[in-house]
Parts: sequence; C-alpha cells; structure tokens
Amino acid sequence: VLFVHRIFQNRKIAWAVLCAVTLIFSAWSFQRNRTWQNPVGFWQDCAVKSPLKSRTFTNYGNALFETGNIEGAIIQYQKAIEINPEHVNAYYNLGNAMNRFGQRDQASAYFNHTLALNPGHVNARVNLADILLQQDEPDEAIRHFLIILKYYPDNVEANMGMGKALNQKGQKARALAYFQNANKNIPLEPQTIIKLGVAFYELGDVDRAVALYKKAISIAPDSSDAYFNLGNAMVGLKKTKRAIDYFQRTLLLKPDHIEAHNNLANALINQGKINEAISHFQIILDKQPDHLEANINLGAALARTGNIDAALSRYRSAIKKAPYNPEAYNNMGVLFVQKKMYGEARAHFQKAINLRPGYASAASNLRRLEQIGK
Repeated sequence: VLFVHRIFQNRKIAWAVLCAVTLIFSAWSFQRNRTWQNPVGFWQDCAVKSPLKSRTFTNYGNALFETGNIEGAIIQYQKAIEINPEHVNAYYNLGNAMNRFGQRDQASAYFNHTLALNPGHVNARVNLADILLQQDEPDEAIRHFLIILKYYPDNVEANMGMGKALNQKGQKARALAYFQNANKNIPLEPQTIIKLGVAFYELGDVDRAVALYKKAISIAPDSSDAYFNLGNAMVGLKKTKRAIDYFQRTLLLKPDHIEAHNNLANALINQGKINEAISHFQIILDKQPDHLEANINLGAALARTGNIDAALSRYRSAIKKAPYNPEAYNNMGVLFVQKKMYGEARAHFQKAINLRPGYASAASNLRRLEQIGK
C-alpha cells in the first residue's frame, strides 16, 4: 500500500492498482485454499514443487495411505527412498503398507531395514514382533519386546505383545502380569483399548475384556470394532440376545462388516431364526463368494430348512476353497445320509477322519452307518 501511494500520485490510479492487486491475490488465495482442502491434494502439490525432498514424498504417501490407497502410497514411499536411501520413515511406512496387504515377509524386511538405520525405532520393532507372533515365532518376538521394555517399561504395545507371546507359549500367569501393566498405562485411544480387550478375552478374562470394550465405546460411541468385540464376548458368555444386539449395532455403524454378518447369523441360528440367518450369510457371499465359513454356515442353515441340495452346493463351494476342511466333509456326509446315499456318506465321513484323525463326530456318524448295515 505504501509503495503504491508513493509511486502513484493520482489517488484514483492508486486505488485502481490496489484493487487489481487485491483481486489477483484473492484469486491466488482461492486456488491455494482448494489445494489445501485435503492432505492428498496438499502433499501432491508439494511433491510437484519440491521433487527432490524425500520427506515430501513420504508425507504424500501417508496421505494416500490414510485414504486407503495403499498401492499409491507404496509408489510414493519408494520415490522417497530413491531420493534418500537412508530415509527411515519411508522404510517403516513401506513395512506398514506391505503388512496391510498381508505380505508379511516383505513387511518384516522393511521393518528390519528401519531398525538397521535406527535401532531405537519403537513402532518398527513392535510391528516386526507382531508379525513374528503371527508366524508362530513367540521366542523371537519376545526378544524384540524385551528390548523395548528395557528402555520403555510402560510401553503399552510392548506389554501387550509380551502378554500375547507368553500366552502363545502357554505361560498365562506371566502373560496376565504384562496385560495388567498395559492396562495401567493405556492411553484414551479406542483402538488400543479394544486391542487390550481382545488380549484379555483370548486369555480367558472375559469380564475385563467387556469392561475395556465398554470403555472404548464411552470414548468413541461410533466404534464398530468395540461393539463387534462386545458381541463376541456375549457369545462366549452364552448371552445370545445381547450378542445379537451388539452385532446389529456394529452393522448400523458399518453395514459391510463381514464378520459381524457371519457372527450375527450364527447367533440368530441359536435362536432358531434360520431365515434371518440365511439372509446375512447371503449378504456375505454376495460380496465374497469364496468366504469359507459363510459357505459352511449357510450350508448348515439350509440343511435345517430341509433344502438338502442347496446345502450340498454350499459345502461343495467350501471344499473347493478349502479341500482340507474336515467339518465340510462330515456335514456333507450327514446330508448324504438324509438322501439315503450311503456310499457317498461313508466316503465323506472317512475323508473327514483322514483329515482329522480322532474326529469324534465323523467317527460316530460312520459307526451309525455300520450299525444299520449301510
């Protein structure tokens, strides 16, 4: 303003210039605000303007990751590493992305690379240890958790991980001590509270698990995960009516929650509401035709309605997906008995026993056939 008033003595010209400058700057501000409307647009713009900064591409990848665009995020993390091969967080984020895709070996490699660059990266060590637990390597996981707990004894994730690893090794008393330590220090973050609830549930402490799920709901009333796990806990406590209520709340919050549909359907079967259960199994199979448990459960439900051929079709779909599933063969054997196809029934019962030696239900069914001379 001072510059314009010094240069232009004519007030009308000065005001005209100021108005023009204001309009130009307003247009630029409007354009910039559109860029700043969401993190993806913001970091994409930064990447264009700062193509040699690895941190920019890492943040761009993080923004894409948050939207669910994992493949796009991986591309940006790889660009960050090309610019700076020692960019720690790019390797860490690549590990998370590969883990989300179920590529555990690749995820482990990236987490190990992160730790080679920065041995004190706690989250990378926790995630690596979690993968080791999933791969049934509790001793190696414990080694990593102990490294964290040596420096951060109150770290919630490490305490939970130690508890899970010890529980996996059958050391429930020691596992409980670590879970309790995690519970003392747990932050008011719903997902972490739910994870601890699941840990207590797996340990057999259902009451504490339920308390934690309810605590998560008090913080985040729209947490579908908390309601889902409460439903599972009610199933374990044989409180079917309450389980159904929690599964239904889960689906109100997240209509495409596959396992909530499946578990709700099983609970409805326990109440004798077979047709309602069938509708939920069908929702699952419309989205995931190869869903093993839904095919088996739908087969059982259809059998209870007397629709034997449709039930057999479901079991065949299950066997096609998982040819080593003894329950499917045993259930098919029962249906073949109902159709008086005794040879087929015997073959399926025997297949179930071959797959699971000592399978009591299949052995009992086979004995009944022998007793009636079939």
